Parts: sequence; structure tokens; C-alpha cells
Amino acid sequence: MEPSSDTKDNVTRILSQDAYSDCMNIAGVKRADGARLASNSPCEDRFNRVQLFSPWNDENWIAATVLDGHNGWQTADFLEKELLTLVQSRLRELQPQSRNEDTIQLAIEKTFIDLDDSIINNYVNSAHNKDMALEEKIRYMQIAMSGSCALLILYNPTTNTLYTACTGDSRGVLGQQNSDGTWVPVALSKDQTGGNEDEIARLQQEHPNEEAAIKNGKVLGMTVSRAFGDFGWKSSYDTQLELGKRFFTRGPMEKSEILTPPYLIAKPVVTVRKLELQSFLILATDGLWEVCTDREVVDLVVRWLEAQPDSTKEMKMTPMTVWWKSEPQQEANYAPGFDFLQRWNEFDVRFREERTVIQDLNNVAVHLLRNACGGNHRGHLGP
Repeated sequence: MEPSSDTKDNVTRILSQDAYSDCMNIAGVKRADGARLASNSPCEDRFNRVQLFSPWNDENWIAATVLDGHNGWQTADFLEKELLTLVQSRLRELQPQSRNEDTIQLAIEKTFIDLDDSIINNYVNSAHNKDMALEEKIRYMQIAMSGSCALLILYNPTTNTLYTACTGDSRGVLGQQNSDGTWVPVALSKDQTGGNEDEIARLQQEHPNEEAAIKNGKVLGMTVSRAFGDFGWKSSYDTQLELGKRFFTRGPMEKSEILTPPYLIAKPVVTVRKLELQSFLILATDGLWEVCTDREVVDLVVRWLEAQPDSTKEMKMTPMTVWWKSEPQQEANYAPGFDFLQRWNEFDVRFREERTVIQDLNNVAVHLLRNACGGNHRGHLGP
């Protein structure tokens, strides 16, 4: 039985409720689409939509962030309000003769580190401030106790330079078109998790002989190895014990587990890339990348672009040899009786080509959400 039009409309409404689409045609950027789908309530994620960003009075760049919160929404909410402003202030401290890729990278890195230090220190200092109201102290506590990954991009259209700063496991992926019309994915960041070999090596060097620190691909139970906030992974046992009593919060981990904090850091990995080909950029939390590969997401965006009414006028079309043109899409055949027990057992929740649907032509971010959530699988996407 086909789902009713009311059901289809409701799915679209949920997928689109936090979506935006801006036709920009400024600073080398033609268009920006965004969307957010909460996995809990209230939503813990935040973002700064694509916007003009002036590092210096005589220049206009483009900036955006994706902020993936966890253990609460407060850290991500704080970053949404503060991060871009503080990066801008730090860049404005650079003298004209010292503005280059290295100093810009360092300024972004230092901003992330200093902002996280202030989150942790403000909580500790406020807790001991006898003149501060409890309500205000709790606000500092919530920002420090919750956590957030952060992905930031800055684009300088004058030099075609893209800066990507990543703390955590949100990811930036560039889609670039070759001269033959085909597109390739280019990862701009690498997920910083307990399963990343580089991160494991760093943690082992920083915390030698602490085998419990990294276990089963996690850092003391946390999937990410870098994040803002997360006070429990950055402070000593004694400090956590004392503040836990002051604010009736959860107690610390076992003393034997947190011997040499911090175990999570907010220092980002900042990369620089020159954009020389026609391209688009995808910024997303791990919710997308857990079910789709970089290649699958780039292909979904290209198929959406080519489905636009004026696509043949606006872009070079992919050749007929690409797989979605040379091979007919497999027919989706779903057995009746689907329920979510199947999701935890044999049902494959990852994106599959036969579930592809191209219908959200007004917003490519909503298009990606729909396909990541099941595409044309009516039971998986929503009853």
C-alpha cells in the first residue's frame, strides 16, 4: 500500500523544518542550502549558515560552521554565538604584512584552543565566586559539562583559498568537476575519533601506559577524540568531585581512569586548499557520513544539480558513462511488515543506490537528508 499524500507531506515537512536556501552570487559563491534533522529533543546541534565574513575591513570572505553537540545543547549553542566572532577578532589582530596562510591557520587554531580553555576555566572560576548567583553559575556549568564538535570553513574568493578547521568528527567534502565532466570527492577533514590511527598515536604519546584511555575505538567511552566542553574528560578527579558536590551533578569517572587529563582537546586540524575547478562543498555532522560515503554524497549532489530545470545551461553535464546514466537504477523491492526491529538486526541502514529518490529540487540539503534517512523506503523513512 502506498503512503498517503498526508504522510508524504508530513515527512517533507519534518525534513524541511530547519532548512534554508540562499541564492547569493557573492564572493564566488552562487548558492547555499542547509538543513537540520534532530535526533533528540531538544536538538543538540547548531550551525552558522553561509554568510559574508570580513576578516579585514577591505575584504569580504565567506564563512560557515557546523556544530555537532552531545550530552546537551549548551556548548554548541555557545559556539554558534561566539566562534565566528572570535575568529574574526583574532584575524584582525594580524598586521597586513603578516597575513599569509600560515598565520591565518595559526590564528584559527589559537581561537579554538583559547575559547575551549575559557569554557572550562569559566566554570571552575564561577563555581568559586561567592558573589555570583547560582543561576549564572549553572549556565557556565552547562556549557562546560556538555560538549560539541566544530567544523568551520573560511573562503577567500580573491585568492580562491578555502580554510577548513575541524575539531571532532563532522566532515567537509569538496565535489570537484574534472575536464571530462566527471566529479570527484575531496575530503577536507579527517574524522577525529578513537578509531583514527593518528589520533590513537597522539593519545598514546600524551598518556603513556594508560591502556584504559583508548578502548574499543573510544576515548574513555567517548567516540570523538577532540571536542569543545566535555569537562569530565578535561579536569582532574578531585576538581570534578568537588564541583559535582557543589552543583549536584554526576560524579567523576573512576580515579584510576583519569590520571592525566585532558583526554579530549579542542585544537583543530586546519587545512588549506586552492579551488581551481568548478566545485561545491558539503559540510555535515557524522549523522550523514555514518550512512553515506564521500563518493555517494557527491554523486547525490551532482544528480540533484543535473535534475534542475536549467542545468544544461548552468553547468557542464556528466558524460553518459557515469554509473547512474549507463546503468538503470535497480528496482526497490521491499517486503511488507517492516518494523524497527529489522533496523537493529539484518536491515541495512546505510545508503543504497536503489533507494535513491530525487524530489527535493528546491533544497539540496533536504535532498541529502531524505536519501540518508532511507530515500524511497517508505517504512524506513517514516510511517
